[in-house]
Amino acid sequence: MSKITDYSSINSLDSAAVFLLNNGTAGTKIIPGNKLAQALAEISDDVQLHRNTWGGRSLGTSVSAAQWAQIQARTYHGMLVGDYWTIGGVKWVIADFEYWYGCGDTECTTPHVVIVPEDCLYNAKMNDSNIVTGAYVGSKMYTENLATAISTIETAFGSAHILSHREYFANAVTDHRETGHAWVDNKVQIMNESMVYGGEKFHNQMQGTGWAEYHTIDKTQLALFRLDPTKIVARMSGGRVSWWLRDVVYSAAFAYVIGFGIASGNGAGDSRGVRPAFGICAA
Repeated sequence: MSKITDYSSINSLDSAAVFLLNNGTAGTKIIPGNKLAQALAEISDDVQLHRNTWGGRSLGTSVSAAQWAQIQARTYHGMLVGDYWTIGGVKWVIADFEYWYGCGDTECTTPHVVIVPEDCLYNAKMNDSNIVTGAYVGSKMYTENLATAISTIETAFGSAHILSHREYFANAVTDHRETGHAWVDNKVQIMNESMVYGGEKFHNQMQGTGWAEYHTIDKTQLALFRLDPTKIVARMSGGRVSWWLRDVVYSAAFAYVIGFGIASGNGAGDSRGVRPAFGICAA
């Protein structure tokens, strides 16, 4: 019988190093060494391991019954950040896991996967002119221009599978700054600077001489953009495009991502890319 000392040692986990892995349900599989960390993460029940491991693989053309069951059980086996479903000609990418879990004035306790389209769905304006009255909640993007995205998302995943949770959105602006907020029921939203960059770039959260107020629960970077910052770049018709964020940056403009990779602010009346974020959950 062979002993462990009979086998040669390895100094790196490349494709030549082979491991046998048994997850208890799918049988034993041969795993190349350079895929071991990914394989261990995708069968783990640890949510944090899933949101800190890159996948980048196709998960099919619809969410399967088995995948919905994994989401419901909070195990997320076979799903990692960067994995995607291609539905209706759109690549829907896993951006994070349970990003909103535990948040809200009514606590979110629903297991969910955060999804972001790889590219912009279409172009639209934040408002018809360069105004920021009512901040994000008062914008035409919030009240009307997201409707097409919501319809596309509900068609792709089923309306019952789109996570509804409580969000904290800015709804008033004074002297170029967001000065009011509201808790609202939310399913689909334009991202903010923190979700994309991991911090503020042009958004001003200070309330003049008063106490600073950050009108959001979306205060950390989505794992997708943390693990692969190149995913911040979005395209339409093969070319790089700019896309909206929801932060007010001054009296006429909201934040946006410039197609060249630059963070900036842009007049609210301009037409830019719509690239929303949302959660999916078991019905």
